[in-house]
Amino acid sequence: MPVHPLISDHAISLSATLAATIGLEEAILLSVLNDAARLQTQPQARLNSDTLRRQVPFWNDDTITRVLSSLIDKGLLQIHGPAFTQAAGIVFSFANAPAQTVQTPRP
Repeated sequence: MPVHPLISDHAISLSATLAATIGLEEAILLSVLNDAARLQTQPQARLNSDTLRRQVPFWNDDTITRVLSSLIDKGLLQIHGPAFTQAAGIVFSFANAPAQTVQTPRP
């Protein structure tokens, strides 16, 4: 089957369930970071800022920073060292998913 002429570069694998759970932008960035980390063996992965920009060319630096912050706030990502725009790259690791909140009924 022929491929669509507009799809000529790297595709981002995305879980619909993940996007519904944490948000579409967060799922996209987490998938990109996961792909980068998968190629490395250290506990903390490294990703060059320009490489990240090439992976998500549809976002500017402000959007990348905002989505990184959202992943950190959700407890899904940890950044070690300078922030995205303050260095040539980011050093990151994945945190465990936040615990589910269990609400107890009030009497």
